[in-house]
Amino acid sequence: MGALTMTSYAAVLRPRASTPHGPRCAAAPPTRRPARPATRSPAVNATPREWGQPAAAKTTRLYSLAPCPLLLAALLPGAEPVRAVFEPFVELVKTLDLPGWLVHWGHPGNMAVVLFAMGGYGTYLGFRIKLSDDPEEKAKAKDLHPKLLAGLFFFFALGATGGITALLTSDKPIFERY
Repeated sequence: MGALTMTSYAAVLRPRASTPHGPRCAAAPPTRRPARPATRSPAVNATPREWGQPAAAKTTRLYSLAPCPLLLAALLPGAEPVRAVFEPFVELVKTLDLPGWLVHWGHPGNMAVVLFAMGGYGTYLGFRIKLSDDPEEKAKAKDLHPKLLAGLFFFFALGATGGITALLTSDKPIFERY
């Protein structure tokens, strides 16, 4: 392979029917059967008048989240406004006298359950959309997949408040390393 040059790469990667010297094998002997007519798609059979009209094709919408609003959180003067907002709820949680291991590992454990349950099933549905040959199964997966992952995003957004509450309940600093 090391002796190939760029021009020979083009010949190697080119489809066999379009090599400059013709096919590399001998032509097949003619058969007695007539050739079968090729089936044509409806787009090929359309009249020129229908060509300019948009087809009733499915469209794919891509949604994205702009990070600019999240950067506004950097304008906060520090952790004190967030701590002040969460303080009443943190005092309520502290009155429950929960064991230290539950305060420390309860939130990460719950987030792991959400990640593996909803994220795992959402991943499975995504692969069913791509790989399934059954149109009914594919339609069900296309319906459930965005709903499930929107729920996953919702629970992770709520999980951020739970994480801050867990940190403040265990008297750890937020927005800084400890």
